[in-house]
Amino acid sequence: MLALMVPHYPGIATMRDRIAFYRSTFPLLDVLFGLDHGDAAALEAGLRSLTGGDVQG
Repeated sequence: MLALMVPHYPGIATMRDRIAFYRSTFPLLDVLFGLDHGDAAALEAGLRSLTGGDVQG
């Protein structure tokens, strides 16, 4: 998918590690959003992502 962006953003390949890092924070953001806003679905989705799908409700 990154290859599709190269023609528009030639330096994007050098940001691969940074992109992967920020992408890895998305489940944590879902957990925090769920906790802050009382959104059980967001909380569970984030926990599922963080734990590989094994979440006890």
